[in-house]
Amino acid sequence: MLGNYNKKRVLLSLIFSLSTFVLFCGAFKKGDKDCFVTNPVLQGYFADPTIIKYEGEFYIYATIDPWGGNELAVFETKDFITFDRKHINWPTKKLCTSPTSLDAMVWAPSVVKGKDGKFHMYVSVGSEIWAGVSRHPLGPWKNAKEDNSPLINS
Repeated sequence: MLGNYNKKRVLLSLIFSLSTFVLFCGAFKKGDKDCFVTNPVLQGYFADPTIIKYEGEFYIYATIDPWGGNELAVFETKDFITFDRKHINWPTKKLCTSPTSLDAMVWAPSVVKGKDGKFHMYVSVGSEIWAGVSRHPLGPWKNAKEDNSPLINS
């Protein structure tokens, strides 16, 4: 039998697979209209996406390519056809800089909802891992460490 943790992993894998299918594989019905998904779905260059669902909305966090940016790309959607670009307060290059991060940019986000009901984000800045926490997918976010340092230093 699958435990709760494995059930959640399977559900998240299904959501990711369905999202990928909808984003990249053609058309589906919406009401009485045919809606076609074009490629690229979003203008720009994005990598390392992570998707979460909260209160009927999907939030997509991604690296702004090439090689990261001063912030992450964040999109909100209900239907994977209409996307609203959002800006979040953390992580940014300005807030996630340490003596060892040098000129490395913000990239490779991962967001999960914890058992505490809060959202936890893990992001790379160079070879460091930074952790943030928020009560909502769009923030406000803050560093998970009181001293505003990386979770894992390089």
